[in-house]
Amino acid sequence: MTHRSQDSTPLSPQSQTRGPRPGGRTGRGAPPPLPFLALASRLTLACPAALLGLAGHGLAAAAPAGFNDHFSTLDRTLWDTANGWFEGDWALCEWRSSQITTGPGGLVITLDANKDAKRGFISGQLGSRSLFQYGYFSASMMPPAGSGVDTSLFTYSLADKDNPSNEIDIEFLGKDTHAVQFTYHVGDKQYPKTIQLPFDFSEGFHRYGFNWEANAITWYVDGKVAYRVDGSPLSLPSRPQHLFAEVLNSNSLKGWLGPFAWPGHPLKARYQCVSRSAGPDQPGAC
Repeated sequence: MTHRSQDSTPLSPQSQTRGPRPGGRTGRGAPPPLPFLALASRLTLACPAALLGLAGHGLAAAAPAGFNDHFSTLDRTLWDTANGWFEGDWALCEWRSSQITTGPGGLVITLDANKDAKRGFISGQLGSRSLFQYGYFSASMMPPAGSGVDTSLFTYSLADKDNPSNEIDIEFLGKDTHAVQFTYHVGDKQYPKTIQLPFDFSEGFHRYGFNWEANAITWYVDGKVAYRVDGSPLSLPSRPQHLFAEVLNSNSLKGWLGPFAWPGHPLKARYQCVSRSAGPDQPGAC
């Protein structure tokens, strides 16, 4: 895996990389996917939480205690969108803000062919302006089917000179619409788990979430515990993280995602709501 230097051009969204991925994924061009995160990583290494969300080059508000967003509009106090770059050399889609839409049906992230894009495809990535440490993160969502396509809800924090990157994932590989992959990462180490689902995730909305605590991470599907780790296989993430939602495609990670073949129509991931709350049974959870 190749890491890009933190001394990249200011505001370069590819100044970091996410760690190696399961199933033969060799590296993921990382967040900071958004201009405010890239600039923050340039301005502070010792205290990454000190500088966030530089829309207008102002400091972001403190992280909300909780939220439940149904995306009737895009709340720019909570979210920003990636635009004009690729998540890594292996990614086919270029991030474009135009691929994120909101309205009565919620959030839609659209992966589509585009003849003007450098690699022929465009898609969207949404990221929170605030960092969060612990809590229940959930979504009611319907990912698309399709080999070579990955839809996700995840938290992520950058590495700095003293601390490794942290990440917690819920990922849907479109090659198998009856499974979901739960993973957590600390630096270049990771612990993935694939869980079989009793339904086709591309055919309807279901609720997915993870409860991140200091001593455990518990993933849920439709309000029921699906998987839990206590840090025995790998120490748990502990650093504040941003929350992300994205859809991407690749033809370089066939061992993990499967080969990508364009179906001839846009692929849409739909999110009815995304939330952060005190727990899966607490008010405010999707």
